[in-house]
Order: sequence, then structure tokens, then C-alpha cells
Amino acid sequence: MVNTMNQFEKQFEDLDVNTAVMDDAMNKQAALSTPPDQVNELLLKIADENNLEVQLPQAGNNKVPAPIAQEGDKDSLTARLDALKGV
Repeated sequence: MVNTMNQFEKQFEDLDVNTAVMDDAMNKQAALSTPPDQVNELLLKIADENNLEVQLPQAGNNKVPAPIAQEGDKDSLTARLDALKGV
């Protein structure tokens, strides 16, 4: 009886590992299959809602676009940086 329970526990642990590996592979596949056009459309929508300007990546470039700082934002960020530096 003990031997049977040990075999069951080992098979159950193996199943957990296999399931985790399969879930990870499926999640990565789902992330890779998202159409870039939909991603860019969502980024533009979010940027528009938050009054941000973004530069969308060129075709074949998978980097996430960075927001473009407004002129007033640059001044305030520069002032904060100078304050942190102790200037």
C-alpha cells in the first residue's frame, strides 16, 4: 500500500511539473501571437486618453515606444534632477 502511494505521489509531482512547463509554453505563445497593429492601436488610445505623445516603432522593431516629454515636463524634471544632485 505504501509503495502504491509513493508511486502515486511521484506521478502527481511529475504531472505538476509537466503542467507548469506546458502552461509556460502556452503563455509565451499567446504573448507572441498578439498582432502588432492591435498593440499599436491600444498604445495610441492610451496615449490619447492621457494627453501623451508617443513614437510608434518602425516595422520589424519590437521595442516599446517611449513617451515624448513635453517642454514643461523637461523643465520640471531638470529642476528635480538638479535638486537631487544638490546643485
